[in-house]
Parts: sequence; structure tokens; C-alpha cells
Amino acid sequence: MDKEIHKLIEGKEYSFLIEKVLVIPGDGKYYVLADPFKWKHLLKADYYKNYALEPGKDIPCRVDKIDCTGRIYLEPRHPYYKEGNLYNFPLLRYEDRLNPIGQQEKVAVVTDIFKNELTAPCPPGWKEQSDKPEIRCRIERIKKGEIHLALVKRGRRAKNLIPGTRYSFKVKKIARGLDNNKYIILADPHGQKHLLRHDYYLDYEISVGKTIMATVAKLSTDGRVLIEPDHPYLKTGEKYTFHIVKKVTGKEHGYLLKPCLIVKDHKGIHHQAYLNPGQEKLFKAGDKVICQVEKMKKGKPILKITGTGSTGTGSTGTGSD
Repeated sequence: MDKEIHKLIEGKEYSFLIEKVLVIPGDGKYYVLADPFKWKHLLKADYYKNYALEPGKDIPCRVDKIDCTGRIYLEPRHPYYKEGNLYNFPLLRYEDRLNPIGQQEKVAVVTDIFKNELTAPCPPGWKEQSDKPEIRCRIERIKKGEIHLALVKRGRRAKNLIPGTRYSFKVKKIARGLDNNKYIILADPHGQKHLLRHDYYLDYEISVGKTIMATVAKLSTDGRVLIEPDHPYLKTGEKYTFHIVKKVTGKEHGYLLKPCLIVKDHKGIHHQAYLNPGQEKLFKAGDKVICQVEKMKKGKPILKITGTGSTGTGSTGTGSD
């Protein structure tokens, strides 16, 4: 069997055995899960109080995310709802709320099967249906046990934008949101507004008035569009030479960290490149390594190690500390 730590694939569902309950002082109760390859994972119990989870059960979980440290985040299958399906929810009321950048938007407040209150953002021009006892919503996302809803007409907000396609965006404003984070406000070719977290793109030299090229990655949990600007000098699919700064291995809070290299490009910017089994002894600090840019995520390149030495043309690994 392949002994790669992360044989689990992001987005796919697997069966996990709940081995026991673990209490971490100051952090609460967790379920210890074993995946099909016998690796252990932690699942925070507070998020799943209505899921009837207990030791000894096998439960289906989606690999929701593998982050930049190699930590794996799991999402158990909901006992009743399924992402992408439509359901009727009891309608409680409509409310005006503020989005992350302080703009007011209307939401429908409904209840789920467990009597939890949920909200669904109303698209522009939505007519309130307060006289109806129920309202039809789509399950856009289930994350940490929390259900994210969209009213059926929500998808019209981002019409004409195709995931995986590059478009030009005009930088309209940079503003601080209610969460105290700074956001870049972009306008697409159809005049629709979109947000980028400013701190993810500090090296991109994005400023008000500029037109940038960016790819539509996907829709977020609340129906907004996730956009990934073109990197200033690294291109997806291309190979580059980097200098190795150090190797990183180990664990953190019981989570396995996939071994990786910290590398730097010709501008001295540091990036991560994950190591496959057997590669740990092939590299050391100071060596050169060839990596391919598989994709960009939140302003950072996802690198795949393809060889040692230099690429010749297109080499970027000449920076200094």
C-alpha cells in the first residue's frame, strides 16, 4: 500500500471509525477518527451535537480541506441535509444585516430540522414572501456542521461568470470591513462587485484604479464569487527553480503535518513545496529544486516538486535572505 501521509483526496468522501473521545484542556472535546489508511484525525465535537456520533461508529466524512501545513479538515455527512439539494424551510422573518465590509443586505431567517436558526441572503430585487409559512432554499455548503443556504434565485447574482475562466477586474476601492480586515473591492466586466482579502495579496501591488486579470475559482458558501488574481511573476503550469531554505516535518496538536520544503524564489519570497514519501533524504538546505506551479490559492502558489537542479530558462531561484 502507498504509505503517503495524505493519500486522502480533498473533496472526496471516505468512511472513518470513531475510536474514542479526547478532551484537550482549554480546547474542549474531540472525536478521534481513524481513516481507511489507519491515520488518526481529530473532529471537534461541539460542531456536531445533533449528529449522534459515538465511539465505535463508522461515519462517512468528506475531506473538506487540506491546508498549507498539510492539516486535514473533515466534514461528516449531515444526518438529514445534502449539499446541492433543495428543501422547504419554515420562514421566521426577514432581517437587514451588515456584510463583512459594512454594506447592508437583506436575509431570510429560517429554521432547520433541529430548530436551529439559519439565514439565506436575498438576491437584489427579491420580493419578501412573509405571508408564506415556508421558503425554498438550496443547501450551498455544510461546514463545521453549519448549514449555508441560498434562496433558489441566488445564482443569478454572478451570472455570466464561468468558474475556471479569466476576466479583467477593475479595482474600485480598498476598505476595512466590520471584521477589521481590509478588503479589495473589484468590479467584473458586468459591473458586479466582488471582494478579496487585502492581506492575501500584499505582494501583488494591487491599487485603486488598476485593472487586473483574475480567474473565477468557485462560489463561496454564501453564493459570492471566489477570485484568484494572476500572480505577478509565477504562472500556473510553469516550472521554476527555487532555493531550499529548510525542511519541515512533525506534528501539531495531534495533527500530522506533511513533510515539506520551505523554498525561496528570486525575489526572496518564501513558499512551501510538499515532499512525497522517500523524497525527504533527497534535499537539504542550500540545494536547488525544480517545482511546478499547480495552482494559486489565496495569493500563494501550490508547488509540486518535479526535480533537482535548475530549469535553465524561467529559473526564479536566485534570491537571497
